Amino acid sequence: MAVACRQILPIIILTLCLMCNYMIVEGNESLVTVHVSIDMPAPSPCLYVTWVNCTGMWYKLTPGEEFHFTDDRTSRYVCHAMWRDKEGIWLAFESVRDRNHTKVFSSLREDGFFLSYDQCNWSKLSEWHV
Repeated sequence: MAVACRQILPIIILTLCLMCNYMIVEGNESLVTVHVSIDMPAPSPCLYVTWVNCTGMWYKLTPGEEFHFTDDRTSRYVCHAMWRDKEGIWLAFESVRDRNHTKVFSSLREDGFFLSYDQCNWSKLSEWHV
């Protein structure tokens, strides 16, 4: 009986460790990090301040700055930005469109709002409106 317990105990401990590790990894995979960056020229930071709201809070950003937030993949984030006399709205994260990604990047540029999953390939989502 004691021999059988000594042989089974390591298997039980290994199984529990693997289960815990799987739950931690699985839990992290259900999160997404949304990055929003201001990618505009900056001759004068005072003239190029952008206000961005994705989470219910407004962020004051200048060219080259970014912010990010992490949430579960079931949420939907419609962001609103104001720059000079222009405004724009874009879908920064959408659970169906972005379901296979743990990072989503938004780039705010003079000619609009762009989306990427790798920061190399960008798709235009929308434009600024006066």
